[in-house]
Amino acid sequence: MSPYRFELRPDLLPEQVAELRTSVGWDAALDLYQRSLGRTYAWAGCFVELQLIGYGDVVSDGVGDAYIRDLVVHPDHQRRGIGSSLLSLLVDVVRDSGIRMVSTVFEPELEAFYRRAGFHLASSGMIDLGEPPLGATGPEGPG
Repeated sequence: MSPYRFELRPDLLPEQVAELRTSVGWDAALDLYQRSLGRTYAWAGCFVELQLIGYGDVVSDGVGDAYIRDLVVHPDHQRRGIGSSLLSLLVDVVRDSGIRMVSTVFEPELEAFYRRAGFHLASSGMIDLGEPPLGATGPEGPG
């Protein structure tokens, strides 16, 4: 019997997600999860007993499209299908809601993982408002 238990919309504490995020080298984002945990369209967790070892959530208006963010699995439990199972669970929720498009952003080394899950690469743009643009010297950019 698998030690892993998957739950859709589990009751979680922001500190649990923050701890999981730091385990993979991400910032804790504790303030974000204190404000948003349990308020997104859907979220899922994977547990070993009471320990959260996998997490992902979906941001959506529930109509047109959805965005999967923060899919994360504790390093001690990676490469065991947990990320794939969480992703599948979240995509199923989106599909069952009648939403036609789901997207995500990922690091290049995860391209094969997301392709296996059915994602297709598309051109897009993104502004990280937490970081100044390259070459920016002021509010209007270079020179």
